[in-house]
Amino acid sequence: MRVILNNPDGSVAFDTLIAFPSGSDDLQVTLDVPLPPSAPAAGVPLALNLNYQNAAGETVLKGGPVRVTAVPKVPGAPAPPPGRPSAFQAGRDGA
Repeated sequence: MRVILNNPDGSVAFDTLIAFPSGSDDLQVTLDVPLPPSAPAAGVPLALNLNYQNAAGETVLKGGPVRVTAVPKVPGAPAPPPGRPSAFQAGRDGA
């Protein structure tokens, strides 16, 4: 599965491949998305696109864009609960 997050200006904020186990119905992932030091505590709006690829690397299904909000990590604070993509924690400067 290819996960692509785009900034509001369309530039790529994050792009990675994640192995989706055969026979699985769902997959919980944690992504460390680099945010600028100036990112507000309320987060940065991003567009999430998912491309499901077969073993040959061909895209067989696309999803998105879905608006999500990347919020900076707060030391000691719990991660948001898993669920439908709407908000997730991200590191500043890739941390």
